[in-house]
Amino acid sequence: AKNGVISPATQAQLQAIKDQLDALKGTAQGLVDALPESAAKDSLDARLDALDTVVPAVNDTDSNGIADDVDAAIAAATQAVQTAEAKHDELVEAIAAKNGVISPATQAQLQAIKDQLDALKGTAQGLVDALPESAAKDDLDARLDALDTALPVVNDLNGDGIIDAAEAAI
Repeated sequence: AKNGVISPATQAQLQAIKDQLDALKGTAQGLVDALPESAAKDSLDARLDALDTVVPAVNDTDSNGIADDVDAAIAAATQAVQTAEAKHDELVEAIAAKNGVISPATQAQLQAIKDQLDALKGTAQGLVDALPESAAKDDLDARLDALDTALPVVNDLNGDGIIDAAEAAI
């Protein structure tokens, strides 16, 4: 068992070893039972009783070396990161669609999308932070770190679709 991760194959190997142990224990128990009552017999009986092993349950059904609960946590974190990435793409596209002309109303719309993005990033970061150290965690952390988009400043105060500096030059 590697770090407590038990695949079906590992469990089968452990069960085979336990079966051998149980057979040897049975043979030894028969020999101990044949001894006359004594402190030595009691000691041997106690030692045999201490050889009580349990084969752990399978917790890596897909045999990928990662416990199933960790696989599920990685999947949930990955989904949360993908959702945040989609919201980030929405924000980038919304900014690009404004062609550099940002009115107060546009700024408010973009801020609303960014607020949603920040909330999604926070949720995803919490799930990623809860993962055990791994390449998957590092990758998801890097993907979240890449979702950093600053909002453009308002440059069309009157909302007429013309950048204020351009109007002033006319």
